[in-house]
Amino acid sequence: MKIVDKIKDKQEEQWQLGDVVESESGNRGIIIRDDTDDCVIMPITGDHAYQTSQSYGDYEIDVLQQNKSLLWHKVNAKLVTE
Repeated sequence: MKIVDKIKDKQEEQWQLGDVVESESGNRGIIIRDDTDDCVIMPITGDHAYQTSQSYGDYEIDVLQQNKSLLWHKVNAKLVTE
């Protein structure tokens, strides 16, 4: 698996399922829906990578994005699995 740059110019962030986001500490996560249908940021780098118990979530993407305590922002990348 690798992360590939996909955005040519920066626009206002609009999160979607599958987007890669980065925390202020440099860890990256991916926005997914968990088994309870909540939108969550599942870490894909760092100490808790791929541990859903360490995900940060809310029911809707817009509520998740507006949660100022999370300190995550969208990065110019796309997760590619092979």
